[in-house]
Amino acid sequence: MRVDLVISGMPAGVRALEHTADLGLEVTAESLEQCFALAGAGMFAVFVAPPGRDGEARVEVHVESDNREELLVAWLEDLIYRFEGEGQVPVALEVDAVTETTLTGGLVAGQGRGRITGPAIKAVTRHGLTLEPVSDGWRAVIYFDV
Repeated sequence: MRVDLVISGMPAGVRALEHTADLGLEVTAESLEQCFALAGAGMFAVFVAPPGRDGEARVEVHVESDNREELLVAWLEDLIYRFEGEGQVPVALEVDAVTETTLTGGLVAGQGRGRITGPAIKAVTRHGLTLEPVSDGWRAVIYFDV
C-alpha cells in the first residue's frame, strides 16, 4: 500500500487530535497496511512538506516488535530516525505487509530536506495508543511528543 505525502494538510483518513501537551492523530483505513502508511504520512504532515520527486528512491524498511501496537510505534520511530539521523525525507510511504510482529515496506525518499512547516516530532508516545479492527477496516490513535 503506497501513500503519497501531501504538500499541506493531512492525508485523507487522518485527522489531528487536540491534546494539551502532545499532538495526536486518528487514522482510519481499509487495511492494516494502509493504516500504517497513513500513520506515517500523517506524522510527517505535521512538520514537513515533502521535497521534490525528482530522483526518488525507495529505501527498504523492516521492523519487528512484540505486537501490532508496538509494531506501529517501531515503524513510526524508524521513520523519525531515518529523517533525523539519515536525512531521508519521504515523498511516499509503502507498506507491503504487516503481520502481528513484523512490517516490511519502504520509504520513498525525494531529493532535499523538504520544508519544515511545524514543530518537529521528538518521539512516539504510548499514551492513548490504539490500533484496532473496526467494521470497515482499521483505526489507530497515536500521540507524539513535540
